[in-house]
Amino acid sequence: MIPYGQVIAFQLQLKNSITGSVNASQVIFDKSLFSTLNSAKLYKELADQNLKKTKVDVIEMVTKAYYGVLVTQQQVAFLESNLQRIDSVYKETEARFKVV
Repeated sequence: MIPYGQVIAFQLQLKNSITGSVNASQVIFDKSLFSTLNSAKLYKELADQNLKKTKVDVIEMVTKAYYGVLVTQQQVAFLESNLQRIDSVYKETEARFKVV
């Protein structure tokens, strides 16, 4: 027994206490969600268009480069034929000069 007037220490709560909670939410109507979905759709369309444009640009650059090579080949052939003509004219002129 505890004498009257003496202070006693005792515990008011349980030694082990466990608390649990569950929280769930669902977006039913949110303007930012719809605008984000529309923006994502728009960005996808822009990316698709950019891809198509890049493909067309690459095709155009390859075509221009190929055309440039063809033109250069024709110019080289033309210069070679001109060189042959000039050489033959030179030989003819030299032969005529020697005769005179």
